[in-house]
Amino acid sequence: MVIRTAKQFHWGKKEKYLLILNLDCIDTNIYHLLFTSKVEFYEKPSHIAELAKKNSILIEPDETEIFPLQTRLDCREVYSIARDELLERFHQGKMTFEGILPEEIIKRTDNKLRNSRVNYYRL
Repeated sequence: MVIRTAKQFHWGKKEKYLLILNLDCIDTNIYHLLFTSKVEFYEKPSHIAELAKKNSILIEPDETEIFPLQTRLDCREVYSIARDELLERFHQGKMTFEGILPEEIIKRTDNKLRNSRVNYYRL
C-alpha cells in the first residue's frame, strides 16, 4: 500500500510517498520505506550514490499509475511511525491512499530487502 503524507526530517517537513511494510496494521508502529523522484542523485559518480543505487529500486512511469515520473524506492532505511498518528492524519485529511504497487514491484522490493543489511523480517 502506498500512502502520501508529510514526513518530518531533521531539516524540516516534506510531503512524501510511503510504502507500508506491515502485514498486520494493528501493530502500534507502522513501518515504511520512502520513495523519491530525485533520481539524479543515484546517477552521480560517487561511492555514496552507488551504494544508494544498489539499495534502491527504480520504478519507471509505465510500471504503475501512482508515479508519473521515474521514481526510486529507497530500501536503505526502514522508518516507523505510530499507528495512532497515521490514523489521526487520515481523519484530518492529511494522509491519502495512493494505491497498491504491482506484484512485480512488490517482488523486487521483497528481494531487495531480503538481501540488504536491513533486517526487515523481524518487523
